[in-house]
This record gives sequence, structure tokens and C-alpha cells, in this order.
Amino acid sequence: MTTSAPTPAAGPTAVAALEEATATSSLDPTLRDRVRRNRLLVGTVLLVLVVVGLLAYAGNDRAAGYLDPAAVDPSGSRALANVLEGQGVQVVPVVGAQAAADALRSAGAGSTLLITDPGLLSPRMGQALSGVQVDHVVLVGSVPDTAGPWPGQDPTSDNLTVQVRDPACTWPPAVRAGGALTGGEQFAIAGAQSCYDGSVLDVPAGTDDLPGAVMGSVTLLGSGDALTNADLGSDGNAALATAVLGRDRVLVWWSPTIADPLFSAQAGERPTLDEVLPSWVPWVLVQLVIGVLVLAYARGRRFGPVVREPLPVTVRAAEAIEGLSRLYRRSQDRGHAADVLARASRRRLGHDLRLPSAATTADVVRAVAERTGRGPAEVLALLDPAVPPDDAALVRLADDLDSLERQVRRP
Repeated sequence: MTTSAPTPAAGPTAVAALEEATATSSLDPTLRDRVRRNRLLVGTVLLVLVVVGLLAYAGNDRAAGYLDPAAVDPSGSRALANVLEGQGVQVVPVVGAQAAADALRSAGAGSTLLITDPGLLSPRMGQALSGVQVDHVVLVGSVPDTAGPWPGQDPTSDNLTVQVRDPACTWPPAVRAGGALTGGEQFAIAGAQSCYDGSVLDVPAGTDDLPGAVMGSVTLLGSGDALTNADLGSDGNAALATAVLGRDRVLVWWSPTIADPLFSAQAGERPTLDEVLPSWVPWVLVQLVIGVLVLAYARGRRFGPVVREPLPVTVRAAEAIEGLSRLYRRSQDRGHAADVLARASRRRLGHDLRLPSAATTADVVRAVAERTGRGPAEVLALLDPAVPPDDAALVRLADDLDSLERQVRRP
């Protein structure tokens, strides 16, 4: 009767390799795993932020500094205010309708009222100016339908491209200024001096169509681009702006806003939410609702975090690895055991050789061959081994891998 030689058990090197391979395959997700797993959520949040930013930028076409006499940005009018003050004109910036009325009363005779955005005027704002003496009123941009501007004589709503235009009229300020950056709104009012293709109108005092609150003349500018810091020094813009706004000793610079308590159309009524909020806010809310729905859908499809089941007893890692090795031995799964050893060795060698985490087996083989002087075929046979025919071959593979790693780490 013949007896087979005892099958050699897996050596300490194989056990250590298996232990490390199992220990490094942690169930805890890395940051990259979390980002990859939630890429839909991350992409949705970024998309919502980009869309919100674009909508806010597009809806805020009249920025805080637009025609602001204190703003130095391109759309502001600090340069024009400085020029007017240098010519002896007192520039008085105001915000509310009541503040504008008080400033005009304090100025008395010889005052000009500039309204930078008459499209925001309401009947109650006009009532606040009723009976206030003002020699000259300048309106920039569109004129509100609710506030007039003239009984029975509405301006046309045509728009012109803002560009440098010739006066094409006999109005002295326009003739002296020559070509200027004009356009925007186009007006047509009987008895008015029409210049720059109808985008600049001068309505003399005493015209029947003037509203009762206006005691003096009125000038309509279809666009305020010529008054901004960016374009004031070009062509005849400065000459036209100073001629229109520098007639009197006091210039009340009024910038209407929807936050004005007198903005609401009904007396004693506070502004509604629709009146106060910018027009782009509903679109932003729609985008946020879509983002929340996508987030809820994405979160609802997640399996949730990994749940660890506590063991009834504490098992030492070495015992767990030894038990796993016995299972491999009993099932004769030497191919899987060899692959586990080789993968763990490739990972450690890649780390020792400073290779990127995405390095392939060929990259590791090439780097190891260059470091050790071994042939690439010999290194490949170790790092991508064939199925060992018996346990002795598996143990030799573990020892050879251990020797290869020591040779690579050797200074």
C-alpha cells in the first residue's frame, strides 16, 4: 500500500499575502467611490447652479451700478456726475419718490429731475411729485403706460439699435454735440423737437400734452448708454449729456426701484411679492424644484450604506486567513489562491515603484524588470501566474513573489 506524501500547507508568506489582500479590500467606500456613485446628484447640483447663475445674470440687465452717479463700473455714471459738478451743477442722488419730491422742494427754482428708469414709475409716484416745481425733466429709456406720460399722446414702442447717429434736427444741444450714441426707445410726440431718428425728444415747456405735474420742459432719451462711464468719452456723448443735464444749478438724480413704498398702484397698499421679486425668480424656483425632484429620485434608488453584521465572537485575523486558506486547499482552488497572491504582490510592487493606481500588469512587469534586471517573461510568470499544479507549486509561487518584492525594495 502506497501512501501519498502530506500536502504542504500554505506557508506563512502565502497566509500573510492573503491576509493583506483581504484586509485591503475594505467595504468602506473611498471618496472617489462616493463621487462616482453619486455622479448623477453631483452633476444635477452643478447644472442647477450654472442655470441659476445664468438666469440671474440675464435677468439682472440693469445692474446695481447702472446709471448710478456713485458707481465707477462701466455701466455707472460717476464720470458724468464729476463733469457736471465741475461745471457748477449740484448733483443730488435720491432713490424714493418722496425723497425726489423733497429734494426738488429744497432746490426751488432752477432744478432738473433725471429719472434713470421711468419704466418703474407708478401713479402713486407721480402723485408724490404733483405740485412740485421742476424746470426740466429728463426720462431715460421706456416710459410707463400707467403713468402717462402724456394724456392722449402715447409714444411709439419701436426700438432702435443703439449706435452712433447724427442729430438730423435743429435742436441746439444736439447740433453742438453732433454724432452721439443713441437709439433704444423711439418716440413721436406732436410739438417736440425730434433728433437722432426719434430716440431723443425735447418737449418745450407749455406744451399742452405735458402732464400737470411737470411745470417745465421734458427731454426723452431712448437709451442711457451715452451717460455711462464706458461711453461718455466717445463721440459727442459728453457734449449731449452735459447739455441735457447741466441746464440748471441743481440736478436731482432719481433712480426708481420696486422697493419704493409708493411703487404699488393702490393707495395705502404695500407692494406685492410679484412686484418686488425680479422677473427671473420664478425660473430659478422651477430649476430648484427640478433639482430637488432629481435628487429625491437619485437618493431613492440608492441601496444605502453598507451594514456590518457583528460576529458572535471576536476572531483573530490570522485565524480567519488560515481558515480561508484551508477552504482554498479543500476546494483545490489553487488558481484563485495564486491570483490573490499575484494581485496583492502587483499592488505592493506598484506602490513601491511609484506607479499610478491605474497601472496595468504590463506596466508593473516592465518596471520590475528594469529595477531587478530580470527578464520580462520571468517577471510576468510570477505576477500573472498559471494555475499551480499542486500545493507545493503554490507555496513556491508565494516564496518567489516574496523574494521578488524584497529584491525590488532592496536599496
